[in-house]
Amino acid sequence: MKVIVDETGEIIAIATDDHILVGHHRLAVAGSMGKRLFWRDTGEPVELDHFFKHCDRCRRRTRHQGRITAMLNWMLLALESNRVIELRIAKLMRGGKAAQREALRMVSEKMLAAAKTGTSLMAGASADQIVEQYRRKVAANVKRLSQKRTRKRKSR
Repeated sequence: MKVIVDETGEIIAIATDDHILVGHHRLAVAGSMGKRLFWRDTGEPVELDHFFKHCDRCRRRTRHQGRITAMLNWMLLALESNRVIELRIAKLMRGGKAAQREALRMVSEKMLAAAKTGTSLMAGASADQIVEQYRRKVAANVKRLSQKRTRKRKSR
């Protein structure tokens, strides 16, 4: 068995040798709160994407696997979206021109995403493909919003 712990060493979840995850609710909560998770035996960080996508590479196929993979994609989208919401709220609370630009960008992104989703659905895309599109956009937003920006001072 492999044990997943948080920064304080508290056990969050356990993965058995036959790939059964015990404590997945605590794992989802810890991920949504932005906690860093580690494998207890090695101390290496746990990559949630890599961990959940293991189902796709498993040789043992079940009739429920497609539904499980879809559920995990939806769950990861929810967790990742929480981080974007947190970062955007922080930026909006700081105020200023950057907050105004972020508010405009947020609204226009949502309109473009809805249009792209409609177009993709009409072209025959599956729900999983739509979720993947959203996850890519959410990941880009997390990366952009997490970067430290330094203000350039005007020369006198």
